[in-house]
Amino acid sequence: MTMDLWLKLLALACVCLDAGVVGQGTDQPATTTTTGLAPTTHPTTPTQRLTTSLTFPTTTAAPTTTKQPCGEKFANVNVIYEYDNNTETFHAKVDVDGKLECQPNQTCGNKRVDGLPECQTINVKISDDSCADPPKTLELHVPPGPGNFKLDECVDPENADTSICLEWTITGGMKGCLTDNITYSHQCGKFTLTNKKFENGPFDPHHNYTCSSKVFYGNHLVVEKIQTIETDFGPPDLPSNVTCESVNATHGRATWKSPQRFFHNYHLCYNLTNSGPLNCFKLNKNKEEYNWDNLNAYTTYQVSIYAYVIGKVQRNGPAQTCTFETESAAPSEVQNIMVKALSDNSMEVTCVPPVQFNGPANGDYKLDVKTGGTLVTSDSKRKCKFYVTELHYSTEYTFEVYYHNGNHGGPPRSASKSTSYNSKALIAFLVFLIIVTSIALMVVLYKIYDLHKSRSR
Repeated sequence: MTMDLWLKLLALACVCLDAGVVGQGTDQPATTTTTGLAPTTHPTTPTQRLTTSLTFPTTTAAPTTTKQPCGEKFANVNVIYEYDNNTETFHAKVDVDGKLECQPNQTCGNKRVDGLPECQTINVKISDDSCADPPKTLELHVPPGPGNFKLDECVDPENADTSICLEWTITGGMKGCLTDNITYSHQCGKFTLTNKKFENGPFDPHHNYTCSSKVFYGNHLVVEKIQTIETDFGPPDLPSNVTCESVNATHGRATWKSPQRFFHNYHLCYNLTNSGPLNCFKLNKNKEEYNWDNLNAYTTYQVSIYAYVIGKVQRNGPAQTCTFETESAAPSEVQNIMVKALSDNSMEVTCVPPVQFNGPANGDYKLDVKTGGTLVTSDSKRKCKFYVTELHYSTEYTFEVYYHNGNHGGPPRSASKSTSYNSKALIAFLVFLIIVTSIALMVVLYKIYDLHKSRSR
């Protein structure tokens, strides 16, 4: 304690003692007062009433306080790093009320440390009159520069209509930086990821999404990229009201209505049902009808049509199909007609079916037999094989054959051949002639014999 405090306590004790002896007589003993320096004895008379009063100067003692260590006071200090694109260095703003002291080669004006290279660790000291030494030592872990990071789109073109892919790539060396301190975040639409690579979906096709991609070093935001990404075109819808019809034997038509979703053009294919090469071609998006010419008669065709878009890749919508059958027409000529003589006045006529029936294949083969332009006889068979008899001998005939499919007759194919003479009649005549000649010869011989005999007499 201080001397003033001791004196004050002594004065208080003396006052208490005086209060205890006021009003006592001569029988009272002498009173002793202690001042703190040396005891003092004051004598009393029998008729004397003792009153003691001591006065001391009054002083107020200052309270004793202990200062908080600077390390505790500045335990949590917020540091904001700003990158200077011109100098390619950082400024560190130290958000603190105390005094900032830098290393000899650094400047700390206005609580800001300038010229900090990336990926360096710098110590600064923070102190204040209200805290006890030693000063707080703050480590500044300088982040990497934003130029060390590149954001690329990594979406697969096949999935670009419903997916978004973004990936950060480290392009710089960043020597001295701790890669474990680097974190990432991505947000596109309703999807959020904290990975280096963002790949998510499904997103709506042909739609704009705002994506924010960030790189952090510790709690410091190093770089942020905000971009609008448009997803690719999705496949178009199905064409509606697709119909196919035959116009005639060689002409067909297809009609349809455009799909509702956006598309660029149509792709139309047709071929013989379940056979033949597929014939495909593109059609303008404004088309809603297509006509065919030079088709095969009495043939079933299958048609398919779909819309498509071209973005990162071509995407085809679902195909709509229909079929139609062309009308029948005249068949082609029969092939390889042959005429063979069976006798002197009978013929066999055969042929090979036509290449194109252009109608039902169960029709009839027709034969017309003519001579001199005049129709002699006609015949009809399911197979091309005819027998023609009782013709005139030694006469030239023309045989015309064609196929009839039930609706139309094809062009005739003809061949000519002559009948032979009547060999049986000739043989009989020769036999008769031989007999007559023989008889005549015998008569002549007999006459000669008879004449010779007459002369011999």
